[in-house]
Amino acid sequence: MTFAPTDRVLLLEIPGGERLRALSDLVPHGAIVAMGAEDEVMGMRQECRDLPNVMIHPGGLEEIPWGPTQFHHVLLETSQCSPKALKEIWRVLLPEGSLWIISGSETLQFQRKS
Repeated sequence: MTFAPTDRVLLLEIPGGERLRALSDLVPHGAIVAMGAEDEVMGMRQECRDLPNVMIHPGGLEEIPWGPTQFHHVLLETSQCSPKALKEIWRVLLPEGSLWIISGSETLQFQRKS
């Protein structure tokens, strides 16, 4: 995965602190937004409070709480994705944005064309 320093990246799960820090370093002038279960949010917010470009937010795949065309990239580390979730992901992606689905050792990339 290649990101520009100003990209906005949506993670549709909350990764571990080391992974979140590594992703944060890739977009020093952009933003990392991680969404996940309520019980994970507070702990990870505390752990990453020193990362100014990281936001941890509760939420799920089927109701992404941002307006259309907000993110350059979306990362999904699961093979479980409903059609409604895919529609939501496409809605928040910028034109020419990309969706990365990571499942085990496989990574699939899809690019939004319009």
